[in-house]
Amino acid sequence: MAVIIELRDTTLIFNAGEGRRGLDPNDFQRLRTWAESYAVAVDAKQSDALLVIGHELHAWLDAEGWLSTARQVGGTLEVTLQVAAAATADALTFLDVPWELLAVDGEFLAADSLVLFTLERRLGAPAGQPVSARHSDLAIAFMAAAPEGVEPELNYEAEEVAIYAATSNLQAHLVVEESGHLPWLVDRLHGWSQLPEVLHVSCHGEIDRRGMPGLMLEDPQGLGAWVSTTDFVNELGDWRPSLMFVSACRSAERAPTVFSLIAALTRSGVANVLGWDGSVYDQDATRFAEELYRQLARHVTPARAVALARRKLLRGWFEDPDSGGSHWHLARLLIGPGGGQPLCRQGLGPRPNRTQAGNREFLDKERPRIPVASREQFVGRRWELRTLLRAFAPNGRHWGALIHGMGRLGKSSLAARLANRLPEHAAVVVFKDYDRTAIFQAVYAKLPAVAADVRKDWLSEVQAEDEGLYNVLKRILHDQPPLLLIIDDLEQILEEPVPEQQGTRVRSEWRGALAAVLRAFRDTWGNRSRLLLTSRYPFTLPAPDGHDLAGDLLEVPLSPLSEAQRIKMAQAELRIAGSKLTDGEDKKILLARIQEVAQGNPGLQYLLTKPLLAGDVPTATQAVAEVAAWLAAGRQPEGKDVAEFFSKLTLDVYRRALTADQVTAFRAATLFELPAPEAAVRAAVSAAGVAVPEVAVARLVGLGLLDWHASAVESPHLLANRLARPLFPPALDRTEVAALARAALAPLVNTWADAEGDLPASPRGLEAHRLAEAADNDLGLLARAAYAAASWHFRRNHDANSALPLVLRAVEKLEAGQLAPSPHLLRLGAECARRLGDMATAERLLRAGLEATGSPSPPLAMLWSEWAGLLARRGKPDDSLEWLGKAEAVFRAAGDVRERAVTQGKIADILQARGQLDEALRIRVEEQLPVYERLEV
Repeated sequence: MAVIIELRDTTLIFNAGEGRRGLDPNDFQRLRTWAESYAVAVDAKQSDALLVIGHELHAWLDAEGWLSTARQVGGTLEVTLQVAAAATADALTFLDVPWELLAVDGEFLAADSLVLFTLERRLGAPAGQPVSARHSDLAIAFMAAAPEGVEPELNYEAEEVAIYAATSNLQAHLVVEESGHLPWLVDRLHGWSQLPEVLHVSCHGEIDRRGMPGLMLEDPQGLGAWVSTTDFVNELGDWRPSLMFVSACRSAERAPTVFSLIAALTRSGVANVLGWDGSVYDQDATRFAEELYRQLARHVTPARAVALARRKLLRGWFEDPDSGGSHWHLARLLIGPGGGQPLCRQGLGPRPNRTQAGNREFLDKERPRIPVASREQFVGRRWELRTLLRAFAPNGRHWGALIHGMGRLGKSSLAARLANRLPEHAAVVVFKDYDRTAIFQAVYAKLPAVAADVRKDWLSEVQAEDEGLYNVLKRILHDQPPLLLIIDDLEQILEEPVPEQQGTRVRSEWRGALAAVLRAFRDTWGNRSRLLLTSRYPFTLPAPDGHDLAGDLLEVPLSPLSEAQRIKMAQAELRIAGSKLTDGEDKKILLARIQEVAQGNPGLQYLLTKPLLAGDVPTATQAVAEVAAWLAAGRQPEGKDVAEFFSKLTLDVYRRALTADQVTAFRAATLFELPAPEAAVRAAVSAAGVAVPEVAVARLVGLGLLDWHASAVESPHLLANRLARPLFPPALDRTEVAALARAALAPLVNTWADAEGDLPASPRGLEAHRLAEAADNDLGLLARAAYAAASWHFRRNHDANSALPLVLRAVEKLEAGQLAPSPHLLRLGAECARRLGDMATAERLLRAGLEATGSPSPPLAMLWSEWAGLLARRGKPDDSLEWLGKAEAVFRAAGDVRERAVTQGKIADILQARGQLDEALRIRVEEQLPVYERLEV
């Protein structure tokens, strides 16, 4: 049943006049108090407080029985809260209240499995023609902004992958703009024959010092660019998406003096706007978006899609609070006068193909001879593209750059994307023919009209000698509009790499011409023209004075794609091919296997995916098996396409280019299963007996045998290339692994641990634990690593089965060494055991902590709290309250406001369950709430 509650001045009007209720200043003060209490409770992570607020809100809004009557009808409870477009301060207060929390009889309405509770806030009464669907399918434009140096770093790729997954088998289209730069997103959208229904922007949102809401996007170089609401709308021009989802913390939060960002977007003409009323966990934002788009593509209204996403998140949180979902209530849907309708409808025709979608693209647009990834196919490479754009900016520090890396990693595709990002530069491509005349002809072809006699004189000068090319290029670069000269596949004119060389030499017949090019760009640095080269490996080019010209170039090594980027690439290929993989789980499994064996090499992944997209599963399966055999045992592929691919990789050239020390260094680097800090890799290489590890490591990086993983927030990390590992048998044995791990762990932990020495609960924690167990020489480090690894399994992946053995092995080793396990480790193990129903192990671990000597500390108090929970579940509330009281006293003494609030909530829960409602309420009001007020909201 539909319920419309409109606030008109100080009167609530139910369903256009069926009921009325006047409000006084006390009512609005109560609304403000609820909004403030909600913000505090969210920050304190007090779910019981949220339920209390929800009950009070329901009682206030349902004073005349409007909601109760509607719920009795069954079906869907569709609640619309409406204010005038020119909202007053009181109206804003009304909208600001967290109505998503409405609860009755101990249950949130949002959790009701029989009556779906939909909620929309409407800014202005419905007017004019509603924004209606035009197609049977849905189109989504996604852009994430993660500026360098802006913390915390967003896990935007997880959200992006989730949207890919949610829409992969539905009538939906997704285009991703990787740059985070708003003008480039708008330019990208103009390539669509019809603009998308949805614009999804994932970024940081904030309220500035003036109280103005806005978004932190990126500038062309990847640095932060604050974009106000006005600037954002102006950049969009006349276009407004039917739905805009601003997946940014605080995007729905109302500043004291102005509309929130989503309200401003609604007023600008966006029919439906979604945002977050506070800081939201990445995993909650990701799961919410996944379900939202799944529902929108099924032709439901935005309000219904939001409600279903909210309910799914809430149910997951009920089933397993550690799995996330606690921010189920933060999403806010605001609708304008033309909003509220489905974004796509059954029975309408599908949207026409986007302009150039799936078309083949080439680096040299005039001569289609260097195929590159299209905009639809191109994923990742954010750091590399940012680095190049920053280097080539007018105030940049480089006139030339070299992109290098193993074959088929996408060097030419990256060059093409860079050229697209520098539209003011005329792109000149030199490929296959690298002599001075060919270089001049390629450059000249991109110049504005030049007198015929000038061209003739220039050509004669170039053909005479290499110095002529230098002189002519200098004149052109000084006098003509800016150029971007791209010399592609430079390895074609390089000698074969040989041992004892750090840089590969240019073949003698090409040295003069290439030197002339480098010198010309170097000597006209003050102008805007730039030089970009791509090669499989770096080179050296000494000038007559002995200076290495190649050393002046910015080196940008390419590494394989990350796991998330592999998924994005696969989904992009599926969309371009129009394949949904709906006819069998085996194809989905095969696609995942392709991503695994391709090891992040985009060329290999594309090759393996092609037959699958064409429906040739046997060929794809055989190709995958051949690559897997190479990875496992170094068996050369025999199938035509795969064998040709590996032949073109010329891995044997890399192997022949290494000295004995460099071979030893590569084998030592295979110790690591994740990209490791360069210092840790060098330590392992040194422990393997290499006298000058930094030289060996630099050579391996230059050849692309060690993948270089760089970011703006930490030192470079390295990983032995997976496709190259079979070249260097045998694998490290257990003794070698132990010795290398002992050497590498200290620099690895120094980089990965935080200021308190704690390792991250992430795959890095797993890697540190694997190495610490192999080293078996530092029980303290082993315990820290076990805690990090088990936390990753349990708290992030909800896998107690994998987490508990790590804890138990660490505890066993610590006790054998007569060291006390930390309360954190014991408590985590107890939680895992409890989840698995192994209460005997949980009790044993907790008792070990209870018997620990020393002064009480917050970590120990947290263990007491876990022990109190065990006692409460055993029907011993008095004993439980005693331990909770001791824990609360420790938190109070330590000034740990948050844990104290959590503990007080547990005490109140026990009292409430025992029927001591007055005392439970007293604790919440007189003790808990003052604690809330001390929290930073």
